[in-house]
Amino acid sequence: MVFSNNPPFFSLIHHLGCTFLSKVQVLRHPQNCDDQQLKQLEQLKRQPHLAIAITLAQDFIDMVRQRLPQQLDTCIKSAQKSDYSTFRSFANGIQDDYNAIKAALSLDI
Repeated sequence: MVFSNNPPFFSLIHHLGCTFLSKVQVLRHPQNCDDQQLKQLEQLKRQPHLAIAITLAQDFIDMVRQRLPQQLDTCIKSAQKSDYSTFRSFANGIQDDYNAIKAALSLDI
């Protein structure tokens, strides 16, 4: 699977009209955000169409950061059920390289 410089959740958030700063905040670890950034993120989450996209993106990022291969199937299923084609496409790409991605998540680095 080839990852572009703009993962699907970046494309989706851009499509929904958010700024680059907001895209970065969605992926930033909450401990690395200041109070204003956390407030802005909470405001974004109040919009139903963004809340779903933010949750999917954050769940995937958390799974990767914490190396939780047992959550891969759940993340894939959630993305495949999404109303957003970018998430469904991303999930299908992960499914294509499932064994490699699961193995990578299992590595103790």
